[in-house]
Amino acid sequence: MLRVKVSRKSSTADFVAVPGRSLRFILPGRYLLAVSLIFISSFLFVLPHADFAAYWSSDSKPIQLRPDEQAYILADEKHAQVAPADGNLENYEDFDIPAAQFKVPLQKNVATKPVLPQFEHSLAPSELQEIKRNARALQQSMQATALPVTSADETLNTKTATATQSPSTQAEKPDSALQPALPQFNGTWYQHTVERGDSLSAIFATLALPPATLNKISAIAGKGDLNLHPGQVLHFLLAKDNTLTTLVLPQGKDQQVRFSRPNAATDFTVVHESYLNHVSADDDAQHFTQAVEMPSAKAAAKARQARQEAQLMVAKAAADEKANAVTDPLRPRLIYGTLQPGENFKRFAKRIGLTSSEVNTIERLYAKNGKLSALSRGDSVRVLFNAIGTSALINAVEIQRQGSAKVTFYRNLDDKNFYEENKYVPTAGVFRRFPLAIAIQVNSKFNLHRRHPVTGRVAPHKGVDIKAPIGTPVYAPADGVVTFAGYQRAAGYYIIVRHEHNYSTVYMHLSKIEVKKGQQVYVGQQIAKSGNTGRTTGPHLHYEIRINDRPVDPLKIKLPSASRPNLAREQREAFKSNVQVFKTELYNEALAQNP
Repeated sequence: MLRVKVSRKSSTADFVAVPGRSLRFILPGRYLLAVSLIFISSFLFVLPHADFAAYWSSDSKPIQLRPDEQAYILADEKHAQVAPADGNLENYEDFDIPAAQFKVPLQKNVATKPVLPQFEHSLAPSELQEIKRNARALQQSMQATALPVTSADETLNTKTATATQSPSTQAEKPDSALQPALPQFNGTWYQHTVERGDSLSAIFATLALPPATLNKISAIAGKGDLNLHPGQVLHFLLAKDNTLTTLVLPQGKDQQVRFSRPNAATDFTVVHESYLNHVSADDDAQHFTQAVEMPSAKAAAKARQARQEAQLMVAKAAADEKANAVTDPLRPRLIYGTLQPGENFKRFAKRIGLTSSEVNTIERLYAKNGKLSALSRGDSVRVLFNAIGTSALINAVEIQRQGSAKVTFYRNLDDKNFYEENKYVPTAGVFRRFPLAIAIQVNSKFNLHRRHPVTGRVAPHKGVDIKAPIGTPVYAPADGVVTFAGYQRAAGYYIIVRHEHNYSTVYMHLSKIEVKKGQQVYVGQQIAKSGNTGRTTGPHLHYEIRINDRPVDPLKIKLPSASRPNLAREQREAFKSNVQVFKTELYNEALAQNP
């Protein structure tokens, strides 16, 4: 056996082979260190520049657009009906998005959003003046009578009252004198213990409390007021009409924050006070009813159970259908037939060899022409596939009803969608003006120098507010990649999509997000539904267009065109060529023969 000694003083870099069961090499330690340093340096250099979400997304393949999505693409652009400026329609608390989320070379913004005092920016001018008048009167009364603060009016919170007292007055009064007197609480108290992973939005959803109520609370909450931790016990007060009038959140061992309102028609006020200050005795809180017993929560739980049972039934039916589904690995590329007397479309489809998913696809394609359930004796159907067997894809569908014109749909191999022969409109380079298919009414224009009506400070409006009922579909106005999809207290649920030419679009106050970060989206694809989440004054869509993170006016900006001017023509020609092939194959009887 050969023994080898490797010295750090070696003047050569030769590898030495050591005989044994397997070939092994000995490398001096300095070389191992050098290789490791090169590898780590390379990784650190590449990491900041890598957009792994875009490359590793499982949603990079084109999707099949629904009829309403295709209609959005094909519809003529609607001209914006710009509404007169109306303060009631303005939303002054839009989120100023961090530049890093756009992942493009940045330019300096024209203006920045000021930081507003927490207790001022959620109040109207008249409300703010009223609070200040009450505070001055309270201060004078305290100085005259030397009595502790006792306020039955919850519109004056502890922070405001403390701020309006003179330093000498504060020094004379003990801490207990700064606590608001116990207001009269009418209704039923409930308690909920926070569990790991809970959020206020999830708790409100479980208890079937309106999201708008949480929005009102969030609008006046200070930093950290709504923080949750496991084991924390929240208290809810419901009025007789099941309206939430008070929410209490403990903060530490001896403090709590209380959000209160007299009724649903008024806004919440916030008070920071001693722990359990809202009950007459500490042990009263132990007897509060569990929140799951709220009437709304019980009704929601019952509805969830019904939905789960319905889903189980649907899943069972789907499993049964799958067990009985058509599975023929030798099904020919072309199948066709004519409905027999007393035969409906689904029975006919099963007889000729269509699977349930193929039946659903054909029904969806034909929907704008009528229902396939209306097909009757003598009506015929032809279906062309791209391969043999039931796992093949549909290339063309022809439906012929007696007394009606033939309707034929062809697959476009580029975007994987179906079109009638003369109704394909290429979308290469398309960038639509608005992401909605409804008539556009702009309630609040783009204005980087807009002033806040309460503070008088510059509060830029970096997009346009489009009036839209909650649940209105929001479509991608151009191809792109989703760089953000999530929630923020001011913006609510919002999305950022990055497009070509360093363009980005932003959508705020959504009720539902239908895409995820890193997902490739296509023009006309539904990406969300409009809503009223975040700090809003009513249902609408806040829509922005940015170039290199610089906000531009969506009503005036010249939208980008295709980087390849002839691409749309090439797409048209490719589809036309495919249609000619599919037309020939639809009547090639040899393709209908079993292999």
